[in-house]
Amino acid sequence: MSLPSFHALQRCLAAALLLCAASFCVRGETLPTCRVDPFALAAPPVEREASLRRPCGSDQLMKLHVEPLNPAAPRSGVLRARIDNVVSEGLMPGLLGSVKLSWAGLGGEPTTGLRTERALLAAGSQLRVSDDWSVQMNLGRDLVSQRSRATAVGLWRPVEGGVLFAEWSDSRREADVQRVGARWWVMPRRLAIDVDSRHDERGWDAYRFNLTLSLKP
Repeated sequence: MSLPSFHALQRCLAAALLLCAASFCVRGETLPTCRVDPFALAAPPVEREASLRRPCGSDQLMKLHVEPLNPAAPRSGVLRARIDNVVSEGLMPGLLGSVKLSWAGLGGEPTTGLRTERALLAAGSQLRVSDDWSVQMNLGRDLVSQRSRATAVGLWRPVEGGVLFAEWSDSRREADVQRVGARWWVMPRRLAIDVDSRHDERGWDAYRFNLTLSLKP
């Protein structure tokens, strides 16, 4: 996929900035904790715990990121731009639906135009059965690479200082993957133990054990 003019990209980016400023939608701290990108890397334990501790709220966020590149480097282009638009709405008590539109492109010289690297359309939901149970489901498709992927994550807090999770993901181009793990606070909000393991067509592997020390008050 490509667009004919790099100058057209500049106009589109400027319009997006004005749109964000007019609607006050650039708010870095208000991104819903529900994950609506099935192609994202596995969430860190702290993010999984936060999604269970703090319910996602109805929200809308548009983020625009422009990264200037070194034009002297081969095939580096001039800049890399990314736009993410996430909308989350409560469907019923305890159930939240989210939709994400994400675009990323690499801009070169005016003669080469703009090359789209990613165009993602994803939808997800989070069902909070109780304060200690949560189920998240995501489905997405990258229109550039023609990849589709679905993920489902279950979170359970059996005790106040511990969280268990189980994750399943499936893609037409990749093998099914299951992941299970846990976080337990040895010292509440200070020192945590994180463990997880991954299962694919080769069996269980990638066992991990981490100690996390939090310096926040």
